[in-house]
Amino acid sequence: MTKRYQFYDSDAVQERIDALAKKLRRTPADILKIAVDIGLTNMATGRHIDLSRQLTMLEMTGVAVDLILKKIAPEVADEVPGLVLQNLEKFHGKI
Repeated sequence: MTKRYQFYDSDAVQERIDALAKKLRRTPADILKIAVDIGLTNMATGRHIDLSRQLTMLEMTGVAVDLILKKIAPEVADEVPGLVLQNLEKFHGKI
């Protein structure tokens, strides 16, 4: 059974939802369902996602791999960014 919920939010939040829905070619309802599912899952388990830390670690890893590749395999180091973009599109859709 499906239950309907209604809530009110600011115009700014509605604009963000609509913009993301348009970008991802989904409905605003789909965006809200996904956001609520992710939020409830994390709240129920007590997890908190620190996006700033995640992005810092991601960038640090990227820089470290780049430096290592340039040192041990300079002949292929410049090809890696193109391969990464190919994999992103293959496994995650067009970015």
